[in-house]
Amino acid sequence: MIFLDTNVFVEAYGRRDVERVASQELAARVLLSAVAHGQVAATTSEAIVAETAQVLTRDRPYALPVDKVAAHLSSILRAQGLRF
Repeated sequence: MIFLDTNVFVEAYGRRDVERVASQELAARVLLSAVAHGQVAATTSEAIVAETAQVLTRDRPYALPVDKVAAHLSSILRAQGLRF
């Protein structure tokens, strides 16, 4: 089992327009997809989920709407391979 930290969730959803982080975004999305389908067992904590929400909704560099972040995190929390 692997531990998912804030960086994985932020990279998968943050969508910064920086070419050098494109591979990190892809890797994070592939990993979360594998967790979602139960192919990889992972864990995280409530603190990581809260930090992810804070990072994605703060002014810079993401400033995403709260409802979109909530939907993103809800889908992650329902992932088959994710345990708390």
